[in-house]
Amino acid sequence: PDVMIFQLAQHQGGPLRVRAGQDREALDENTAVLAAAEAELGPDHPRLLPLLEERRELLTRVGDTKAAKQVEKRIKKISR
Repeated sequence: PDVMIFQLAQHQGGPLRVRAGQDREALDENTAVLAAAEAELGPDHPRLLPLLEERRELLTRVGDTKAAKQVEKRIKKISR
């Protein structure tokens, strides 16, 4: 989990990019951090929820509503 802490700490720039209107860059960062977190925790771990919620928001902001809906389904599945 030291690796996980390091990667989540690096991820803290994501929300700042969103506020600055850098949605694509934030989405790229989210993709990388989510992949690392999934490798560390597994694809259905509840600690992924904040990253998935951010991903859903970013996908919506860049106009990829189909992908955002898929992420929403995944969020609901993990939240059960």
